[in-house]
Amino acid sequence: MHKLITPLLAVLLLLSLSSCKMFKKPTVDRIHDLKIISMTPDQTNILISLKVNNPNSYKLVVKELKVSLLDKDRVAVGNAVMSKQIMIPGRKSTAVDFNVKLDTRKTAKMISHADQVLFFYIQGQGKGRALGCTKKLQFEEPYELKIKDYISDLLPKFTAGGSDLFKVQKTHISKLGIGQTQVQTDFMLLNPYGLTFTFKGFPADVYVNEKIVGKANLGTQLYFNENVYSKDGNIQMEINNFKSLVEAVKGAVKGEIDYKVKGTVIIDAFGMEIKNPYEFKGSIPFNLQELIF
Repeated sequence: MHKLITPLLAVLLLLSLSSCKMFKKPTVDRIHDLKIISMTPDQTNILISLKVNNPNSYKLVVKELKVSLLDKDRVAVGNAVMSKQIMIPGRKSTAVDFNVKLDTRKTAKMISHADQVLFFYIQGQGKGRALGCTKKLQFEEPYELKIKDYISDLLPKFTAGGSDLFKVQKTHISKLGIGQTQVQTDFMLLNPYGLTFTFKGFPADVYVNEKIVGKANLGTQLYFNENVYSKDGNIQMEINNFKSLVEAVKGAVKGEIDYKVKGTVIIDAFGMEIKNPYEFKGSIPFNLQELIF
């Protein structure tokens, strides 16, 4: 019996070695998709979808797979691991998704100002198993993520995680005239994402009781980069005294006039001029006697 077992084991070993030689390792056909799914001041989540191909005529199990994002200097900035093993039928491909978490401020530094893209090397390694054999899966591919739409949508809204980045500090009369009154609104603008941009202008109309009573604009342009977390600025308003008096007598009596500024935020960022509607509210400390006398 022992003499029969030894040749049988030898045959099984030869068959195993033969099947391992026939076993083709899995490949990544292409990066199926890559997009930013969320961005907070601390963390940016990127979804990477890979298409893993089984070139064999029999099923294959991908036991493990890890992807890493490298910057242009090939320094790792984020990675993710496949949550569970997957089975791929013969000569089929399967999409595998990875959620890679990146540091937002570090990511902002990687954005190209020339063409508004985020450049990565996407590197991966894993193991596929079939017919009792295991082979390694390795790949690397450069990828450019166009982020023009993300920047255009993010910057002029001045919000992050539901919080306002544009914070009105106070509003005061800077010059009281016969025909017009100059009013200044001081504000603080935050830059939690570490983006580089210039707050260029804010041409706007001033409303009291939903009627236009004057014009407004940004007092001085503000420049931000990854090292500037916040800056103070001001909005200069020119208000028609007669219109304001007619529209806001009640407010003047109580010592303040509620107003609204509605206009267009103009921002220069990464070689683009971005324009978006924006508005804010405040109150002007006013006195009816000052308006009349």
